[in-house]
Amino acid sequence: MKLLVDDTIVVNKLDEILEHVIQLCANTDGTFWHREGWEVFFDSIGLFASVAALIAIATVVIEYRKLRISQSCQSQVLEEIMRYLYVNDTIIEIIRLKMEERGWSNCYPHEAIIRRFKFSDKDLSITNFTITATNYHMMHELQLFLRNYNIMADTAAQHFDNPELDKRIKLHDLADLQDRSYRIYLRINDIRDELKLPVLPMVDIIKKRHRASFDNTNFELTAAENAIVEKINIPPQYEKIAMHYKKAVADRYMKYYDIEILPLTDKIKNFDTFSEELPNIMYDRKFHPVKKK
Repeated sequence: MKLLVDDTIVVNKLDEILEHVIQLCANTDGTFWHREGWEVFFDSIGLFASVAALIAIATVVIEYRKLRISQSCQSQVLEEIMRYLYVNDTIIEIIRLKMEERGWSNCYPHEAIIRRFKFSDKDLSITNFTITATNYHMMHELQLFLRNYNIMADTAAQHFDNPELDKRIKLHDLADLQDRSYRIYLRINDIRDELKLPVLPMVDIIKKRHRASFDNTNFELTAAENAIVEKINIPPQYEKIAMHYKKAVADRYMKYYDIEILPLTDKIKNFDTFSEELPNIMYDRKFHPVKKK
């Protein structure tokens, strides 16, 4: 974030005013308030002006400290937006894979899955962090990107609710959401570079927020998982964490109770997803849940 004042300049100016006030007091020789005429009048004005300037500079220092905190908060918000998009992109890929498996006929994702892609109103208020015209312009532009992403999520949800629509329209919706995700990612990178914000790279964000699953020894895929991810495309922003992305897609794909494609198959209908037997589920080649023998 570009600040209005440099902290070194603030401190230097503060020292100059303090020195001026001290010198002014010394020049009065203790008789300041006992002198008469224009001399005491102008000295009084000078003294009060110095005090007012001192208060003004102190206010600037306080605001500067607040801005430093805002800079940290701004970085965290941008990192959370990227992490949120990462999760969305994996779910979008899972929806596409599950719909493909069922031939895109007589099936649709649970309405809540797509609608929860949307950013909250709090996420859309990021312009509150700005203090300069440059900051406002860039953050407002990002705000519009997020708003348009929300609109596209609503549109996709409506299209998936209509079984009569051609699958190409729905595929286009999913591709459009991932494309918007990539453009938001690029916009955040521009903001980070232009405003000098300490925003972490994508790989570090995922390591930080998904620490438990970001383990190099945990990336080996099973035969079933490989069959799931062999046809997926890795978005450009995730190329450096491609294995984690694949693992996340495969893991979430198998958790049918997490991302439901309706109507549910008979096997899924008859299985109590809240059962204590849930950890004992294993999956066959078609990824339908069956109990271990």
